[in-house]
Amino acid sequence: MRAQGVALPEGPLWDAFLEDIEARLSEAASQAQSTQALSATTTRLVALMENLQAAVLVESPDHRVALANTTFCQIFGLDHTSWSLVQQDAIECLADCAQCLVEPAQLMAIADAGARGDSVATVPELRFRDGRTLSLELVPIRLGGEGFGHLWMFHDITARKADEQRFAAAAAELAVSRDKAVDLANLKSDFLANMSHEIRTPMNGIIGMAGLLGDTQLAEQQREYLETIRSCGESLLALLNDILDFSKIEAGKLSIESIDFDLFEVIDDLTSILGANAFNKGVELVCYTAPNVPRLVKGDPVRLRQILSNLVDNGLKFTSQGFLEIRVGLAQDGDEDVLLRFEIEDTGPGVKPEALPRLFQSFSQEDTSTTRKFGGTGLGLAICKRLCELMGGSIEVESLLGRGSIFRFTLRMARQKPGHEASGLAALPPVFLVGLPPALYRSLRVQLGAWGLRTDHLPPVPESLDLLRSLPEAWVLGCQGGGNLSKAFFQGLLEDPKLSCSVRSLILTSRYSASQQKDARQAGFKELIGIPVRHGQLLDLLSGAPRRKGATEGTPAATAAVELAAPRLLLAEDNPVNQRLALAVLKKCGHEVDAVSNGLEALNAAMAHSYGLILMDCQMPEMDGYEATRRIRERQVGRQRTPIIALTAHAMVGDREQCLECGMDDYLTKPLRPDALVATLNKWLQPPGDPAK
Repeated sequence: MRAQGVALPEGPLWDAFLEDIEARLSEAASQAQSTQALSATTTRLVALMENLQAAVLVESPDHRVALANTTFCQIFGLDHTSWSLVQQDAIECLADCAQCLVEPAQLMAIADAGARGDSVATVPELRFRDGRTLSLELVPIRLGGEGFGHLWMFHDITARKADEQRFAAAAAELAVSRDKAVDLANLKSDFLANMSHEIRTPMNGIIGMAGLLGDTQLAEQQREYLETIRSCGESLLALLNDILDFSKIEAGKLSIESIDFDLFEVIDDLTSILGANAFNKGVELVCYTAPNVPRLVKGDPVRLRQILSNLVDNGLKFTSQGFLEIRVGLAQDGDEDVLLRFEIEDTGPGVKPEALPRLFQSFSQEDTSTTRKFGGTGLGLAICKRLCELMGGSIEVESLLGRGSIFRFTLRMARQKPGHEASGLAALPPVFLVGLPPALYRSLRVQLGAWGLRTDHLPPVPESLDLLRSLPEAWVLGCQGGGNLSKAFFQGLLEDPKLSCSVRSLILTSRYSASQQKDARQAGFKELIGIPVRHGQLLDLLSGAPRRKGATEGTPAATAAVELAAPRLLLAEDNPVNQRLALAVLKKCGHEVDAVSNGLEALNAAMAHSYGLILMDCQMPEMDGYEATRRIRERQVGRQRTPIIALTAHAMVGDREQCLECGMDDYLTKPLRPDALVATLNKWLQPPGDPAK
């Protein structure tokens, strides 16, 4: 072997030597590569650590500093560089760092636990003497084959803690502001409730006594003065009601109930109460319910009655002649719920087209002349709109100037389980409508036809009796007219032996005219139906169903004389004026009444005597009406339950619910309207001789 012309030794020994040299050179090259790779990895690791915002210290298994970054030295204020800390005792290093803390022992306890191999938890806060705050994460790590060390990571959370403190302060300030707002809202509600009570109490006396005075003999000028007093009182009451309702809606305190109720009964009660105004104005108030409308539904009857009352009142206010009709139909049908459509049509002056878009806005009326002529706040329609929306419906208006208006609204109601509906009426005898006013005739003919009954018009003349004699059976729904021919027709119905057996006569008389009812009874007719017609009552009569409470024929007008004996009542009312008013109305209806002035007296009287019904004022001395009712109910367990009707000057959200929860059955607000009072009595009292009694 030669190397550059020089002869080299040969032989086995020399070959072994060369192989060893080659192996050593290869190993050295491999080590150099590993060292270079390790150096590159270390460089990358150090660069990574130096770029971390956290302070990092790596503790080796023998509790030496393996690595640290510059941030660690800066945060703890160490004079060392990060490289100069390497291989120093980690526990001693941490002990130096702990001197910066408010509680040095906190960090040392963690270090000692780590040195013993105990598991240690993350520390959320380490507070420095200079006001800074750090968090600590201690993570076990494996360092090659040497065993487990620890990675110490300190995060400066001073800024975050400051933000949290600011947020906490802001939240506390917001909570204080919220509490103040709630207190202010409650104060406003309490103020409105108290003002409502204080205003309604004297208003009850003013309006009620004016109504009683109107039933006495007065000169024409005196009656004009009295009507002015009554009108002003009603306007003030309407203003108070609108403001209360609107404030409840705006405050979000108006809740919508979902309870079972009879839709027909709600509409019948409404027409009975509002019909007095229509009768006094000479306007026909009629109603039609489509045959597919369910009678038993689930929703909020109070809010439904409020919407209908606002719209009917509004229509009657602007209608001086003609009619006002309430129509109920089905917009959508479903297995679980239905969308009911209500229409209120009047023959008033109508609304100008340019005024329609703002009709449902708050405090809005057609123009200022409307307010001057008819009064009102312009809140009623806005309240109706908000209530419809809360109940899953909508409202709109269609109007022709000089022709009248139609207000339409929809409400979603759940179905009740099936009950008594208009079924099986097609097999009944034909029904003849005799002497009815035009609007009432149209309404009844459509309604009876929708129920499947055969109907026809029959003029009230003696010749019509021959047609009735030719039929095996027939019904007559009629109004007695003033002419001689009409009198002869109705007299023939009563006196003809055949007709008295084959024809069933239902005579329609105004609920608000005692003279009409008296004339009909004196003529010999026994079955009277009040106008406006209660469709639930009419349906029950035609189908032969037992009458429900509230389906009695009598009149809800306070002026109507009650000839039959009425049950004895108990009146609990502490205000002398209100007590005198209620006594006058009740006695005029034929009731004997015991009056007491506080809840304790009411309790004692209810336990000592049997009353057909109790009228209970809610706010009374010694014991209020709520507590008196609760105690009466406790003592009536297992005995006949006496209906208790709340009388209250409060009309805020929750008042009705409070009355019902304590055991009361119904709720009347003051001022006490005689027509509403008597309608409520008719609802809860069974008349003598009633088949259902």
